[in-house]
Amino acid sequence: AERLKAEANAEAERLKAERLRSEAEEERARKLREDAARRQEEADERARRNGAEADEAEERSWEATIKSGWDAWRKMGGSDRRARLKSAARRAEGAVTSSRQGRQSWVAAERRHGETVVALEGVGAADAAERQRLRLEAHEIEAEASGSKRKWDSLRQKAAGAVTALEAELRAIGHM
Repeated sequence: AERLKAEANAEAERLKAERLRSEAEEERARKLREDAARRQEEADERARRNGAEADEAEERSWEATIKSGWDAWRKMGGSDRRARLKSAARRAEGAVTSSRQGRQSWVAAERRHGETVVALEGVGAADAAERQRLRLEAHEIEAEASGSKRKWDSLRQKAAGAVTALEAELRAIGHM
C-alpha cells in the first residue's frame, strides 16, 4: 500500500510537472505570436507613414503651385489671361482640397478597419455572436475603405490635372 501511494504521488508530481511545462510552452508561444503581430503592425504602420508622407509631399507641391498662381494673378493687370489664370487657380485649389479630404476619409476608414480586425482577434471563441457582428462590421468597413480609396484616386487624378493646367497657364505668362 505504501508503494502504491508513493507511485501515485510520483505520477501526480510527473503530471503536474508536465502540465507546468505545457503551460510554459503555451505562454512562450503566445508571447512569440504577440511579438510577431506587434512587429508586423509596426512594419505596416511604417509603410503607411511612408506612403502618407509621399502623399502629403505631393499635396504640398500642389499648394506651392497654387500659391504661385495666386501670386501671379495679383501682379497682373486686367486681362483675359488674368481671368483664365484666376479660374485655373480656383479649379486647382478646389481639386486639391477635395483630394486631401478624400485621402483623409480613406485613411480614417483604413484605421477603423484595422481597429475592428484587432477587436475581432481579441474576442474569445465562446462569444460567437460578437465574433459574427465584428466580422460583418470588418467587411463593411473594408468595403467602405476600398470605395474611399477608389474615390481618392479619382480625386487625386483630378487635382493633378488641375494643377498641371495651372502650371501651363503660369508658363504661358512666363511666371514659372
